Parts: sequence; structure tokens; C-alpha cells
Amino acid sequence: MYRVDGDMSTPATQVFVSSNPINVVQVATPGPQGIQGPQGNAGPQGSIFFGNRISAMVPSGVTDNFSPGAYIPGTTNCLILTPTDSTSALSGLVATGLISGFTLIIWNASPTVSMSFLNQASSVPANQFACPGAGTVSLAPFSKTILVYLVNQWTL
Repeated sequence: MYRVDGDMSTPATQVFVSSNPINVVQVATPGPQGIQGPQGNAGPQGSIFFGNRISAMVPSGVTDNFSPGAYIPGTTNCLILTPTDSTSALSGLVATGLISGFTLIIWNASPTVSMSFLNQASSVPANQFACPGAGTVSLAPFSKTILVYLVNQWTL
């Protein structure tokens, strides 16, 4: 059983005394780190840099297994896409050779037209999108989404 003696207004002045008088613990606020202290956490080893980008048009209607010219799965990490019209939709993006965790950003470059991502639709299963709520996701003009390739499918 512990009892507390004295003024307890700050941690630096708190003393806890047990029923056995030889057990006294002083709790104090630690001071600043000295120059001889241990080095802190090194922090992140890198940052996400979307420098391997290509631009492409998304055709009208539903496009299966989308693979625009110059797109290289696992290397291209930024797609700047412009939908042809309001029916432009992707059912999948080629993912040949991708490892789980690969990240890709897609930006809709149109100032006026949205484009759609279809949930687990007509593309090859490894190229399909897993959309939130298992529904179609609409990407508004001048907006972006980040896709992560997880468990053999693109997740939005």
C-alpha cells in the first residue's frame, strides 16, 4: 500500500512512500539531453518521389487492363491521365511483375471531366481495382488518387 506525502503540485516535487519506510521513490521531470547523450532516431530512410511519370489519354467507355504507351509496371509511379469524355472508365491497370506495396499516383489532368475506376470488373484479376465500399470510384477534375498494389490487386 502506498501513501503520498507532501505537496503534489508538480512531478518534480512528488515523493511516494510505501508502508515500509526504506522504499522511497523520487519522480522528477527529466532535464534536457546533454551533448554526450545517445543519438536520436535516424528518421525515414527515404521519401516517396513520383518522378517516373507519363501522360496519357483515357479512351471513351470502359478500358480493361489499361497500359498506356511508355508505362512500365513497377517503374512508372505517376500517371497523368486525361479522360476523353464522361464515359471514360478503367477496370484495371496492368500490374505485371509488381510486388505488394508498390505505390502509384494517378492525377486527372482534365479541368472539366471526371473519370471512373470500376471495382473488380472485367480486367484480368491481378490488374483489377479494389475500390472503397466495393463500388465505382469517380476521380474529379484536377484531383488525384493514390493506388497501392496489395494482395494481387490495386487498392484505391
